[in-house]
Amino acid sequence: MKKRTDCLEALGHTCTAMGSERVTLLFSELEALNLGSLHGNQVIAKPKSVEDVQICVRAAGATGCSISVVGGNHSGFGKSGDLVLEMCYFTSVRMADIAAVAATDASRESALLSIGAGVKLQDLSIQAKQLGLVVPLGTAPTVGLGLVLQGGVGHLTRQLGLAIDAIRSVQLVTATGEVLDVSQTNEREEKEQGKQKDRPWTEKLSQVGQEESLTDLHWALRGCAPNFGVVTSITLQAAPFRHCNTVRKVFEIGEPPSRAGCLRDYMAWSSKLPMDCSADCCLYFKDKTAYSSGNPTANILMGIYTFDFGSGAPDVELPTRPALLWEIFREQQDISELMEHEPYLCEQPEGIVHEGFLSKRGFFVRALFFHKEAEIHTELIESISSAPTQHCYFHLQHMGGAVSDQKDSAFLAREAEWSVVISGVWQSQDDSFATEALACKTWVMQVVEQLLPKSLGSYATDLGPDDQHLARYSFGHKTSLLLELKKKWDPDNLFRHGFPLASLSKGYD
Repeated sequence: MKKRTDCLEALGHTCTAMGSERVTLLFSELEALNLGSLHGNQVIAKPKSVEDVQICVRAAGATGCSISVVGGNHSGFGKSGDLVLEMCYFTSVRMADIAAVAATDASRESALLSIGAGVKLQDLSIQAKQLGLVVPLGTAPTVGLGLVLQGGVGHLTRQLGLAIDAIRSVQLVTATGEVLDVSQTNEREEKEQGKQKDRPWTEKLSQVGQEESLTDLHWALRGCAPNFGVVTSITLQAAPFRHCNTVRKVFEIGEPPSRAGCLRDYMAWSSKLPMDCSADCCLYFKDKTAYSSGNPTANILMGIYTFDFGSGAPDVELPTRPALLWEIFREQQDISELMEHEPYLCEQPEGIVHEGFLSKRGFFVRALFFHKEAEIHTELIESISSAPTQHCYFHLQHMGGAVSDQKDSAFLAREAEWSVVISGVWQSQDDSFATEALACKTWVMQVVEQLLPKSLGSYATDLGPDDQHLARYSFGHKTSLLLELKKKWDPDNLFRHGFPLASLSKGYD
C-alpha cells in the first residue's frame, strides 16, 4: 500500500498533468502544483470554475486521496481531506429565471435564485434583499451552504420551511468527476401525470434509468448532500421580501425549584404562535464571578427572542412570573440585520457568552430535535446547572409550522418543534485550555445521551467521522436508501470527512 505522502505527491503531479496554467495557479498561493504545494499533509485547492473542480476530483480519485470541501469554514471537518477544496471563488448570487426579474409580487412568488457554493448566509440575505426577495436560511452570518444542504433552521422556518425545502436544483460534481444538474423535474412530471410514488425510503434504489436515479439523488441531496459529491451551486425558491419586528426579553429564572417551570412556560407559549412568528430561547449564566461548576444556585438567565414577520406575536406568557431584567424592541429588520443581532452570537447581557464575533472561544456543539409535547424542561435546567464553564449555554431554535408540510427529502425530524443546540464553550482555542475543552466536550455528550431517548433525532450538520453512534439517529429509517445511493454515487467513499454515512452500513445491509 502506498504511503499517504506518496499519494499526496501523486495527487499534485496528476492535477498538474490534467490541468492548465489556470488550474496550476488556483492551488493555494503557490507557483506550481507539485510536491512544494503540499500544506502539511494536504493539498489545498481554490477552484475558480466547475471544470477546475472536475480536474481536482478526478485527480483525487485516480490517486486514492480523500476530498473535503470548505464553504463557510465553520465545520471542523472541512479541512480534513487529503485534497481540500476551498470554494471561495464560487460567490455569485443571481436570478435563475429571467422572467421573475419584474418587480411584481406575483413574479417574486415564483422567483428562483442561483447561488454559488462559496456564498455566506449573510451575504446571500443581503443580495436577496436587493432583488426584493428572501430565502429561508440558518441564523449565523458567516456559515456557508453546508448548513443549507443539511437542514437550515432559521427565523423563517415556521413560515417557509427549512432551507433544504427551498432547494429546487443542485449542481453536483460526482466522485467520477461528472457534472450533474439534479432537480425536481422528474418529481414534478410524475406528480402532474399522477404517477408519483409513495416514497422515498421504503424502496431500494431503482435501476430503471438515469432519470429515476437522479430523482432519488435529489431526495438525498436535501439533507445529506456533502456525502455525494462537491456541490458547486444550488437553486433556491425565494419569497417576496418581508421585514421582521423583534422583541427580546431576558429573565432571571430564580431558584432551582421554579426554573424548570419557567422553561416549561416558554415551551407551552411558543408552540402556539402563528406560523409567521417564532420565538427562540437561550439558557446561560448571569455573570462570571458567581459561577462555579455544578452549583445549582448559580444565577441562570433565560432569554426569549420573538421574531414577528406579519401577524403580530402575542406578548410572552410566563405564569411562573420570573424577574424581567431587560427588554429591547426593534422594528422593520431584515434577515441580514437579524444575523447582526443574533443573541447567541453577540447580545447576551452581563454574562457575555461570546463577546462579539471576534472573541477567542472554543466550541463543541451538538443538536437534537424535539416534538412540541416533549417533557425536557427539567433535564435542560439540571444540565445547564452542571456545565463545566460559565460560557456554556443551550439554544432552543423554534421550528414547527411549515417544517411538517414537506416530507420528501432525507431530513428526518419533520415533526420537530425545537432544535435544541447544546454548546460547550471554553475560554480559548489554544492548547493551554485543553482540560476545559475536554470537560466541555464530555458535558455536551452527556447531555445528548440523557436527552436522546426523548428526541426525534440528531442534527447531521454538526457530526463528523467519529460520531457513528449519534449519526444513527440523524436519518433513522431513511438510512437504508441513503446507503444504497452512497454505494452508487461514491463507492470508494471519497467524501468521508463529515457525516459518517458509509460507516452506518452495518445493520442496514
